Amino acid sequence: MVFLLGIADSTYAQTKRDLRNFKEPVVTDQKSAKAERTKTARLKKVASVAKSKSSIVITRSLPASLVADFTGLADSYCADQPSVLLTGNQAPAGKFLGIGVTDNGNGTATFDPATASAKGAITYIFSPAVVWSKIAAAGYNNLGIKPDGSLWQWGTLSAGKVPVQVGTDTDWKEIAVGGNFFLGIKTNGTLWAWGYGNAGQLGIGQASLTESPVQVGTDTDWKSIAAGQAHAAALKTDGSLWSWGFNQYGQVGNSTNANQLTPLKIGTDNNWTKVFANDQRSFAIKTDGTLWGWGRNNYNQLGTSAGDKNVPTQVGTDTDWMTIAPTFSQTFALKTGKTLWVWGYNGGRFGNGTNTQASTATPVQIGTDTDWKELSAGHTPTLVIKDNGSLWGFGNNYYGQVGDGTATTNVLTIKQIGTGTDWKKVANGDFHSVGMKSDGTVWVWGYNGSDRTLGNGTNIDSYEPMPIAAAVMEKTVEVGPVASVTLTGLSTTYCSSASSVTITGSKAPAGTFTGAGITDNGDGTATFNPLTAGTSSTITYTYLNKAATFVQLSAGYYASMGIKSDGTLWGWGYNGDGNMGNGNSGDLESATQIGNDLWKQVSTSGYATTLGIKRDGTLWAWGYNSYGTFGDGTTNSSNDPVKIGNDTWKQVSAGYYHSMGIKADGTLWGWGYNGYGELGNGSTTDKESPTQVGTDNDWAEVSAGYYYTLARKTDGSLWAWGSGGDGQLGNGATDDMSTPVKIGTASWKQVCAGEATSLAIRADGTLWGWGYNGNGHIGNGTYTNTNVPVQVGSDTNWDQVVTGVEGEQSLGIKTNGTLWGWGDNGYGGSGIGEVYDVNVPTQVGTDTDWKSVAAGNYHSIGIKKDGILWGWGYNEYGEVGNGVADGESYYTPILSTANTGGTVVCASTASQTVTMNSPSLTITAAPSLTIALGQSTTLTATGATSYTWSTSSTDAAITASPTVSTNYSVSATGDNGCVGSTSATVSVDCGLVPAQAISPTVIGILGPGNCPITVNTTAVGNSIVFEGPGGFVFSNVFRKAGSNPVKAVGIKQPGIYKMTTTSSNACGQVSTQTVSFEITGIGCN
Repeated sequence: MVFLLGIADSTYAQTKRDLRNFKEPVVTDQKSAKAERTKTARLKKVASVAKSKSSIVITRSLPASLVADFTGLADSYCADQPSVLLTGNQAPAGKFLGIGVTDNGNGTATFDPATASAKGAITYIFSPAVVWSKIAAAGYNNLGIKPDGSLWQWGTLSAGKVPVQVGTDTDWKEIAVGGNFFLGIKTNGTLWAWGYGNAGQLGIGQASLTESPVQVGTDTDWKSIAAGQAHAAALKTDGSLWSWGFNQYGQVGNSTNANQLTPLKIGTDNNWTKVFANDQRSFAIKTDGTLWGWGRNNYNQLGTSAGDKNVPTQVGTDTDWMTIAPTFSQTFALKTGKTLWVWGYNGGRFGNGTNTQASTATPVQIGTDTDWKELSAGHTPTLVIKDNGSLWGFGNNYYGQVGDGTATTNVLTIKQIGTGTDWKKVANGDFHSVGMKSDGTVWVWGYNGSDRTLGNGTNIDSYEPMPIAAAVMEKTVEVGPVASVTLTGLSTTYCSSASSVTITGSKAPAGTFTGAGITDNGDGTATFNPLTAGTSSTITYTYLNKAATFVQLSAGYYASMGIKSDGTLWGWGYNGDGNMGNGNSGDLESATQIGNDLWKQVSTSGYATTLGIKRDGTLWAWGYNSYGTFGDGTTNSSNDPVKIGNDTWKQVSAGYYHSMGIKADGTLWGWGYNGYGELGNGSTTDKESPTQVGTDNDWAEVSAGYYYTLARKTDGSLWAWGSGGDGQLGNGATDDMSTPVKIGTASWKQVCAGEATSLAIRADGTLWGWGYNGNGHIGNGTYTNTNVPVQVGSDTNWDQVVTGVEGEQSLGIKTNGTLWGWGDNGYGGSGIGEVYDVNVPTQVGTDTDWKSVAAGNYHSIGIKKDGILWGWGYNEYGEVGNGVADGESYYTPILSTANTGGTVVCASTASQTVTMNSPSLTITAAPSLTIALGQSTTLTATGATSYTWSTSSTDAAITASPTVSTNYSVSATGDNGCVGSTSATVSVDCGLVPAQAISPTVIGILGPGNCPITVNTTAVGNSIVFEGPGGFVFSNVFRKAGSNPVKAVGIKQPGIYKMTTTSSNACGQVSTQTVSFEITGIGCN
């Protein structure tokens, strides 16, 4: 188990609700502005005054028998994949919850990727019928004792999702839960305490934290205990009353208002029989049935209108009191006659159907029933059990803590919860309830959230009782989207001779094409050529669905906006002024796409104005426009984007009531409210249209703050103007400036203007801050304002820094991807856990993949390098991005439901088959395609009804009588208009006799005076040619069918001679053969 220690003041929950609809008034002077900021800070400080500035982490393990796990789930899926079966290790027991899951009721579940969101968790909860003997609850924490005496804990201070055993002792007897501390009595009568002890509420003699139970003193006669927000009261076996802890309102009862660090006996009476405590007051009943109360009495909760009491003071004169349930603003009680009573502040909590905003010190009976036996009340709900075991409830029901299956504001009249008659005990926290049935099983309902208050294995609120869990396993799954894609431009049939066509995929320029006849063009289009497609082709368009993720964020007045990688604009949170730009003013609890236009930058302000630049560079504005913050020349607000002129813009920044922007040409412009010179044009007159700031055209970045502006030029120089009352201009003064003033000589790479705090990063990567520092949001380790830049730490690897225009948290990202927070963290806007002001950068978690962050009004949003969005801080309107407007504070980043995809890439395809419909022609020959010279053959075409031959014949058959080999072609037009053609070659055989040359026989030798020699040869052919030395050539044409001719030839030179025989026919075909022979001797004349 992980045990996180902290404390929330008793006023925290109530004040937090009061702030839900708190909207800072419009002010027109610096003094009023500072007063309102102080008021806001004071309210927030009250809401979190006693939150811990330190924490302890304790790890404890679940028993091996209480381990939950399940199989069957992969890490990722595509949305078109089939369902899979999940099986829990405790099947048939256990229940599944999560994205895309249908629980089958037998320890298994069906996971359907098609119904799952992009990324989320699937949880398997094991809830056996465990028997308990004691339960206790307060705040967001719970304790329970099992029949074996073992002690178990769950809730905020147990960073698990189910009850976890505290130590190994099995002798626990009594328990009590305070604000963020715990008390227990063992069977030997010893008293033990653990948790947060800043005000002495642990009773161990010092204000400290302790992670495990520590014995309080050495006494062994403790009988019963009760815990308030930060104080405790107890009875000993001798009937004496003791108390200790936080004592601002006299709740210790020792006649002082000083904190008490150890148990102190209250008075001398030893006739106390029961003791009760909650919030900042205590009650006790004596053996004579009289009731006594002490501590805070701001709503007459003590049964008197005489103010706080620091000693036990009797409530009326009745002597029949049985049990008491004090709350934040009321006190409930049962009398021995089993009647139900209440006094204090009504506010719809009296259960008698009234909702007056008034207090009474006189006990008022609730109904007339006389069969009530058990009572419990927390900050919000009141629960009562009758003699017949039926459960009844009333009061605040924001989170379903009454348990009637709804989550309404108030249940004004007491009503039965369900139909069960087996309830035995009840306990209440601030916004949740715990009940025990007669069989010893424990059931929980109400608020759960990030605190995992219910211990039921989830972070989901429950509007009706559900069993507590013993073990839980949660696994994350990511589902990649599968888009519906189409291809256009393609017919189902083509002529083979048709021209090429271009086809286009629906996700162009993304996607690729494949198929016969296809040439992919690389831009989501392809060229299809029927000539190369054959007779049929299946053409497929494939698109890889890498889901769009967030690339740019902006957070403002309880609202968040972001642009995804596909250029779409999304918004969530407050929309009362139309600042989402979706055409209405209804708040958006879940991220909603705003229109279909493509954007490159969005900036939503500290109030409710939003500015945006589309991908074409045009400027648009929507939301609140009372001071001309749109720049359209009017003060008319709009819940649809309004185009601002026709210029091309590079960057815009929405301040509280003024707007600043840089055009594509580098010039700087301002418009809107100008009471402090924040527009930088040398005046304090409001401007309803963009007005240029000077004539420079080298502006690189501008940041509009509350009533002032910071800007950076391309040379790295820093400039400031507007309100300077808190030193936020950084020029060494606190005067207002209506024109830009240069701040020092350093080179800067990023600037951010906040409410009255300025943060910036220099070119060397160092972080600097100046201006208002009341909550430590400069980050330099102090709470002192400064009117000149001061370095924050010594690190040189800062990459981005932000602070809210109307929030006082600061955040930064370093180049190593780590996220850091500091300043006001009353609602968790800094993301650093449940601590309040932190005046130095403190790392948010341990992740090293943060990419960008934005700070709004007490909430923040950030994206990691994978484009996945996270949110934290105050969530009144859904601005954190978790899909609900729960009014809760999230002190560490939570995964946003605004994500529509992640890293899983799935393929979507669209296919179409086309056929080529040209006539398929064939040619047959009779008798053959090879004929003898002088013969003929018949060529016949089939496959069509009409033909055209290359001989101009239109008959199906033609007679061919070529004297040489000849190609004949035929074409035809089909019924669909497509033209087909084919051809055939007729070869002519003329009977060519192959030439033969047989090596000659030479008779004789050349010599002087003896020139004649005889050469005998045999040849087949039409002619013979002799060639020899000295250019000798002799040719002779054979006589037709002649015998061996004799021819006298004058050969006078010896050497190598060649004889070539040639044979030819009437078709012009030729055959030759050549042989060589030698004539020897010497030359002769």
